[in-house]
Amino acid sequence: MSGTLTSTAQEQKLPGTGGLGIVVRSWRPAGQARGVVAIVPGFNSHGGHYGWVAEQLVAAGYAVHAVDLRGRGKSDGERFYV
Repeated sequence: MSGTLTSTAQEQKLPGTGGLGIVVRSWRPAGQARGVVAIVPGFNSHGGHYGWVAEQLVAAGYAVHAVDLRGRGKSDGERFYV
């Protein structure tokens, strides 16, 4: 089963510990998903870097969710560099 991308990533900010918002990007196939893939980027990265990968997975029928960890991407929190 192959899917087609319904749109660009949908973003939502979820409430996190300490009142900090955590952003999650989601890509979904047009039909029912074969499965779900969670992307959790490492230090100095964020979910927005994985758009191409997510599109490839959606084309194969998977739903994809990528989280911006605290202090990364669009999530709240103190910024730091490693």
